Amino acid sequence: MAQTYRMSSQIGCLVSGVQPALSVVQTVRITARKQPLLKVSPAPRFQGQRSLSVQSVETPSAAATEPGWWTKELPDNFVHVDSVQELVDELGEGARLDQLVVVDFFAPWCRACRALFPKFKKLCVENPNVRFVGINFEENKGLARGLGVKVLPFFHFYRGAEGRVAAFTASVSKVQLLRDAIADFSSERCFLEDPPLSPLAEFPSVVPGGSLGKKTAMSSEKDAELVA
Repeated sequence: MAQTYRMSSQIGCLVSGVQPALSVVQTVRITARKQPLLKVSPAPRFQGQRSLSVQSVETPSAAATEPGWWTKELPDNFVHVDSVQELVDELGEGARLDQLVVVDFFAPWCRACRALFPKFKKLCVENPNVRFVGINFEENKGLARGLGVKVLPFFHFYRGAEGRVAAFTASVSKVQLLRDAIADFSSERCFLEDPPLSPLAEFPSVVPGGSLGKKTAMSSEKDAELVA
């Protein structure tokens, strides 16, 4: 006797990885025959699929621990900062040593940033007397927006008592803009005025060495308590 079963073709499409346009119900006629009962063991393919699924779970975790492109093979004169205080400290040190400071605002998802970064690192190597600072927009949105950054990649140039001397965007096809600006603002000069107390006009209350000063003061207070 023949029995009729109804099954959806969508199941086969999901296995093959093809999305069906419509869910089509097919009618399959299967003839029931008397067959001896057989003991069926799991097919090897299921074991293989199981091992593949485990690998697919482990792969993302390994990729997540891989260093980002913005952290690989950094020159000695390039540092990342993650706060207003750290940026102000770098600018203050640059002013003390009479060095040009170039700040690079970037984001991990920014393709233009990633394409430009190898050439930017080359500029770092070519200009060992210049300080280069990287700021990750994703981790420092308040800082970047406070400094008026609206497009990435974006660059700020700071030089001693003059403060910020240039600010512009660039791309891999306009790397010469960066090279020219570095040459112009890194030349030797004599300043008749001292650098401002805070190198960032947008954050006037943050001064160089502020975090270090607070830590020193706290340590002194604790030492005084111990002596008493």
